[in-house]
Amino acid sequence: MYKSRKAYNSIRKALRPVFFAFITMSMLLPFDASAGTLQVTNANVKVDGTTATFTWTTNVPTSGRIDFGFDTNYSFYVISGEKNMTDHTLSISNLDSEVTYHYRITSGTPEETVSTFDRAFKTGKSTTKAVPIISKVNVASVTGTTFTVQWETDRDANGTVRVGKTQNYTGSAGHGDRKRTHDVTVGGLTIGNTYHFQISSTDKDNVTGYYSDLTVTTLPGLEAERMALQILDIRPSTINDPGIETDRVIISWNTNKLASTSLRYGPLNHINASAESNAYRTFTHQITLTNLTPGTIYSLEISARDVFGATITVTGLTFQTRSSPVVLTPVSRNPKTPVVATKASSPIVRVLGFTTSAPDPLIPLYRIRGTHDMFAVIQGQKYPLYGTSSLQRYDFKSGNVKDVSAEFLDQYPYVRLIRATDSPTVYYLYQRDTHFLKLALPSVAVFESYPLNRWNDVIDVRPFDLSLFETAVLVKTPGSHTIHYLSLGEKHAISSPEVFDRLGFSYENVVEISDAHLATFPLGDDIK
Repeated sequence: MYKSRKAYNSIRKALRPVFFAFITMSMLLPFDASAGTLQVTNANVKVDGTTATFTWTTNVPTSGRIDFGFDTNYSFYVISGEKNMTDHTLSISNLDSEVTYHYRITSGTPEETVSTFDRAFKTGKSTTKAVPIISKVNVASVTGTTFTVQWETDRDANGTVRVGKTQNYTGSAGHGDRKRTHDVTVGGLTIGNTYHFQISSTDKDNVTGYYSDLTVTTLPGLEAERMALQILDIRPSTINDPGIETDRVIISWNTNKLASTSLRYGPLNHINASAESNAYRTFTHQITLTNLTPGTIYSLEISARDVFGATITVTGLTFQTRSSPVVLTPVSRNPKTPVVATKASSPIVRVLGFTTSAPDPLIPLYRIRGTHDMFAVIQGQKYPLYGTSSLQRYDFKSGNVKDVSAEFLDQYPYVRLIRATDSPTVYYLYQRDTHFLKLALPSVAVFESYPLNRWNDVIDVRPFDLSLFETAVLVKTPGSHTIHYLSLGEKHAISSPEVFDRLGFSYENVVEISDAHLATFPLGDDIK
């Protein structure tokens, strides 16, 4: 038995035989003659790389055993599987390279056993080349006369599948390209039969790795062979699809049979580019097109080829990229003058209502009588000021604050839309009993998906004030009971109320967002 030095301590009590014995030649090594009349002579070890071959002679037919290890505790041993004999040979392979091993030879009869004194040898450099490692084996499709198997290798290699009704394989299929992903269809099979198959891959050094024998049973009929290949559920279908952006579009579709696919595209009626997926043949397909022109209609064709060689092409398709966002800049900062929006060349959405860079003395400040709660009333909306530090940040004087009743301020709605002066991002504010929550509106389309949003209701605040509002991470859409947790830009559905409670979440912190807003978050794993 043998394992590497790294595993030495963990396998001292769990040994496995990995070696073989055969009879060859003999040479001399001292032996312990005090044990009796049984003698071991002509003992020798020959080292070839990481293989050691031991030979010795006994004066009567005996069994043979080699104890070996990194010290005189040995820890490993091999036993000859042959009948008792006088000329002995045992070989140990797959030893660690350039390592010193201790060993002793033991021979015995039913009446007597004798062992040599401790000796040592040192292995050389390994000359064995590692084989390609095969992993992620998957039977992707089975029909009445075919099956398709896919796998990966840890290096570039070709791929072969040997097949037969027993492990005596009689046929094969494969590819000669050296790559790391492999996709092979075996055809010419009989319906309703079980087949054995074995995968192998050979690298550039002509070293071959094998996978264990597997079985597959073909379908009892030929429905898949007779079914026409179809391309289904092509997306995007409207400008509101989440896969559409100004300069990139995610094209997705399905096929009713395992297939490879590709597409061609270009400006309307001028197809001049192509793309294909380098992944395995599959039933679901997706290709992302980049470097597109905003606000442009493109023509599209999609083609597919199934495992039987049948092809199909869908033509006459179109899609359109989103236009660049409309840019809004203020014409006037005077609160007495209505805000007029014009288009600007910058791609940043900038909306100005109240600005803190130039405080206006006409903006009224109020404190609820008998409390420390202070508000600025801006464009008919009340905005909370968090103590005197906010007044200092905005260069307001506390003496300008007017004490009023809570009922007086109730006539003004809370500010719902804010942005920091150093960023174009607009945030939606959600009022709660004791705090506010904020959530970014990432695009013009999302902003406008809220019917009550108005651009000139957006006010500018200092970045520090924006940081005082906690970010909402629990969201749901109208009419849906599913609550999503937002994390690292993804949405994760919370699978049940029990999970929600177990995680210590509060329903007060769940905010309602539009379907368009929720669609901007990629879907992550459910929280269970």
